[in-house]
Amino acid sequence: MTGTLTFLIVPSGNCEPPREPTTTMVHVKAHFDYEPEDDLYIPCRELGIPFQKGDVLHVINQEDANWWQAYREGEEDQTLAGLIPSKAFQQQREAVKMSMLGGDGNNKEKSKKGKFLCAK
Repeated sequence: MTGTLTFLIVPSGNCEPPREPTTTMVHVKAHFDYEPEDDLYIPCRELGIPFQKGDVLHVINQEDANWWQAYREGEEDQTLAGLIPSKAFQQQREAVKMSMLGGDGNNKEKSKKGKFLCAK
């Protein structure tokens, strides 16, 4: 092949440099205790961070629907954020737990027919 190749360069009307994406940090207060070593569903137990009811967590990433990246208050100097269950995922787990217990958690005599329980 032979010939001439011509490029046309059109300047952009935007003279501002591109902005760095801003990270939004959300602060949440834990309403339950969490131990990642006991969680069957966490994708990586080593990255999970345990917390106690009342701890303040600094959530830095909520892109995943089930697992958020966060730091425990006072531990922001860590190089890696840890994983915590998202609010929606934890609510879903609690709803499943309540339905398996019969709604109010007190009716243990209810038939377990058709119910499935995951265990280690």
